[in-house]
Amino acid sequence: MSRRESFYLFALLLGASSAFASEQLPGEFAPKLTATKSVRKMQTDCKYLYRAMKQADFKWASVRAARNWEYGPSTTILSKDETPWAGNYFPMMNGGLANRWHLRKAVEKTLDMAEDGTQLSSDAVKAKIKAMKPEELANLSPAEKMDIYSGNYDFRITKHELKARGPQRRSPPEDWEGFCNGMRAAGICQPEPRKPILVKNADGVEVPFDPSDVKGLAGASYFYTEKYSAMGAPTRTLGLKNQ
Repeated sequence: MSRRESFYLFALLLGASSAFASEQLPGEFAPKLTATKSVRKMQTDCKYLYRAMKQADFKWASVRAARNWEYGPSTTILSKDETPWAGNYFPMMNGGLANRWHLRKAVEKTLDMAEDGTQLSSDAVKAKIKAMKPEELANLSPAEKMDIYSGNYDFRITKHELKARGPQRRSPPEDWEGFCNGMRAAGICQPEPRKPILVKNADGVEVPFDPSDVKGLAGASYFYTEKYSAMGAPTRTLGLKNQ
């Protein structure tokens, strides 16, 4: 069974609505759930999943081949290479990708703002970042690191995360909101980031990324799981292949 197929199996085993399952999935794999609001939401999610399965030419035979009859006909055992990696879902109420997780707090003021709240020039921001110590850069959020790496000295990614789907959103995020669906897709479609890396932006600023930073960014890239095949490869973008 391929790593991609393993993801579909993994996602399927988390649950699906009985209405959707009875229409699209072999009866032996169809969970029986009561039709509630949460189940209807699962049904919508599973429709996206099913589209991806069709696009990948998914074969149920590969799921059956992974069964472990020692534990029962509905139990599957994945090999180490087939098992998706896990990561934090970066809850949006805590800042999402704009969470400085080393410090356990969301970004309160982006680095392009002065202490008095005025906007700094691009050159001033660049000088400010170049003056930061390595440990200060390491403590930044994944969004801030990606902004610096991309040369976005207006911190557009960080601001988007805070305002569009973070604590500054008009309707405050609930505690369950995060990048769990994208993280699951990234966990099967990308090799697991295992080592911290140091990448240099066009201005010579060295930006440290921990594995958890890269996992968070990968999860955001695959956030719309139904379109995963066209989302690109964030780990390769950062030069993380085989690391």
